[in-house]
Amino acid sequence: MKKLIPFCCAALAFAPMGAAWASPKTPDAMTGSYWLQMENGYQRAITLDPSGNAFQVSDQAAYHNFTTGLGTWQADSDNRARITIVDFNTNGEAGNRAGSSVVNYDLNFDDLVAGQYQSVTGNISGQQFSKGDNPFKPAQDPIRTFGYSFSGQSISVTDHKEAETAS
Repeated sequence: MKKLIPFCCAALAFAPMGAAWASPKTPDAMTGSYWLQMENGYQRAITLDPSGNAFQVSDQAAYHNFTTGLGTWQADSDNRARITIVDFNTNGEAGNRAGSSVVNYDLNFDDLVAGQYQSVTGNISGQQFSKGDNPFKPAQDPIRTFGYSFSGQSISVTDHKEAETAS
């Protein structure tokens, strides 16, 4: 019996901890959808899903003739993450040429409430490439580069319900 007690204590000490024991600042706290306000006045929404997929929509997509973006994301630390998105461009009014773009987001999360971050700030940087050029292994220089800083907030059902109640 005396030999069993230290073994049990050691086994418990190295046993995997459940969700209740996990740090509240985990990549799970970053998942969800966020509304972003760019420094240039434009707006985007991004979604980070638990499996590492990322989605982007922009209020400028129709004007600049680019598609909704798809990509991946990964946490860099407890409150920082990086997203890489690809979207496709068609010839448009804004002078954009057909091709594809890679957009990188550097995100800083803040205001952790009930295991979910409520606000986000950061920067996006992007490169647009000619049609047929692989944006991840380009043979040519980008035809356009861009970058903006942003701030934003988590989008939740609660926010929507509060807005309906107020009107």
